[in-house]
Amino acid sequence: MILVKKITASSLLETMIAMVIIMLVFGISTMIFVNVTSGNFSLQKRKADLLIKQALIQTKEQKAYVDETLDYDLIKIDRHVTNYPDTKDILMVSFVAYHVSEDSTHAQYDTLAQMNHLILVKPNE
Repeated sequence: MILVKKITASSLLETMIAMVIIMLVFGISTMIFVNVTSGNFSLQKRKADLLIKQALIQTKEQKAYVDETLDYDLIKIDRHVTNYPDTKDILMVSFVAYHVSEDSTHAQYDTLAQMNHLILVKPNE
C-alpha cells in the first residue's frame, strides 16, 4: 500500500517574505557584480594618476618646461606649460591623462586624470 502524506501549504505571508528575501539577495549580488566588473576602469584611473605624478617629477628634474605628449601603452599624457598670469618666475604645468581605446574607425580618448601644478623658476635657470 502506498502511503500518501499531505504537505502543508504555506500562507501568503510566508510566500511574500520568501520573495522579499530572494529579491534582496539578488539585488546585493547584482551590486557586487557591477562593482567587480567596473573595477578595471578605477585601476586605470589610479595608474594614470601615478603616471602624471611621475611625469611631474621628471619635468622638474629635467627642467623640461615644454609642451609634450607622453605615451605609456594605452595611456597618453599631455603636458602643457604656460606662464602664470602677471609673473615671469612661475610656470603652470597642466597634465591630462587619456585612455586610448582603438575603434575600427577612429581612436577614442577618455579622460582618466588631470592635474595642474605651479613651478617656481629661478631667473638663472
